[in-house]
Amino acid sequence: MNGRSRLALSPAVGLAGLAVVAFVYVALRRMGYPFDLEWMEGSIVEHVQRVLDGKPIYTSPSVEFVPYLYNPLYYYLSALVAKAMGNSTSTLRFVSFCCTLALFATLYDLVARETKSRLAGVLALGILAATFGLNGQWFDLARTDTLFMALLLVPPGAFVLPNESVAFSLAQPSSAWRSWPSRRRFHRLWPWRLERGPCVDFDVRSGSPCPPYCSPAEACSA
Repeated sequence: MNGRSRLALSPAVGLAGLAVVAFVYVALRRMGYPFDLEWMEGSIVEHVQRVLDGKPIYTSPSVEFVPYLYNPLYYYLSALVAKAMGNSTSTLRFVSFCCTLALFATLYDLVARETKSRLAGVLALGILAATFGLNGQWFDLARTDTLFMALLLVPPGAFVLPNESVAFSLAQPSSAWRSWPSRRRFHRLWPWRLERGPCVDFDVRSGSPCPPYCSPAEACSA
């Protein structure tokens, strides 16, 4: 890229950098907000507290506790951080914020290497950061979403491969690890399913597909 092209892209790069700085500022400012930013945050904290107390997550619904149909890795990862920082929405938002930073770094590195232009990497990073307001400000919430995106992009993003199916196959172990359930079933995330449809649930005993929305606390019928 010549000097004239760099000069033409300077305003766009400046706006991209501003979007990243704005996101980091807003995320850090509201990380310590004592109330829920989204209605599920408080319940996610309860799930993490059960991990800290050595209680099972996926139990039968009761008056005291009803488990969410989310996979457990975010709870266990947050519990590790909570042992040092205390269990609170601020701690869980910190975990999500770190996952988002990992996602940002991977996107920048991937685009910069593919295009051989750091400016393109900054622009891609800025476009993603600029969607913070459009996606409901979910990049730093105490939820599993940013961890899922990080596990989906970071492993294949570490390798710039010409074969996309091979690159996404590198993401399969981490995605499967995140999706490991507390019961008899597991999720298989095949590369071709990323393009053609969602994950497929399998019954470990029979290998047959499970109902798509059965509860993790339920045993899938053969």
